[in-house]
Amino acid sequence: MQINYKILKFTTEAETHINLPDFKGSAFRGEFGNVFRKITCVLKRFDCIECPLKNRCIYAYVFETVGSSEAEIFNMHKYEKIPHPFIFEPPDEKKNKFLPGDKIHFNVILIGNAISYAPYFVLTIKELGRTGIGRGRGEFNLLRVIPTEEKTVSLKNNEESASFLTLKVLTPIRIKYNRSLVDNLEFHILIRSIIRRLTLIYYFHCKKRAASD
Repeated sequence: MQINYKILKFTTEAETHINLPDFKGSAFRGEFGNVFRKITCVLKRFDCIECPLKNRCIYAYVFETVGSSEAEIFNMHKYEKIPHPFIFEPPDEKKNKFLPGDKIHFNVILIGNAISYAPYFVLTIKELGRTGIGRGRGEFNLLRVIPTEEKTVSLKNNEESASFLTLKVLTPIRIKYNRSLVDNLEFHILIRSIIRRLTLIYYFHCKKRAASD
């Protein structure tokens, strides 16, 4: 199982005062979805489930990934939510307030088939700077975007073992087990969740790409 990804490294500059919450990624990610839909959605009067273009819509693919009939064979159609093919890496600093002229750095990781939509992500971030983020809708300018080379992670059985594992949680984590939210995260629950998420990402976002390589 191979998962392809590409990192877009953004550098922005605050144009007005920007106030972000402690978990900055939520501010970027939440507003990003609204702007992304305005840019990519053709029939805005439809919900994604009812839209006749949902199988060819960029927004529907990125934010409302639709399962296929083939997925029923592997029981993947049972999952209500499919992981999005992108990850926001928020600014790696503790301060929440940015003054005009301050630089704000963050990354967006595109996974599998979403890599081909990189221009839409860049355009959305640029427009997001105009509409504003955080409390008070602080505005910023997009200065530059540096894309990395496309990379591939191969997930396979490894005979090596380890006695200790250190997990550092940098952003909020929400995991369900037996249809209930977990408040006591045991090791087997964490590993099951990681494997399930990677499998879904590969199947819905990387499988066709991997098959054609």
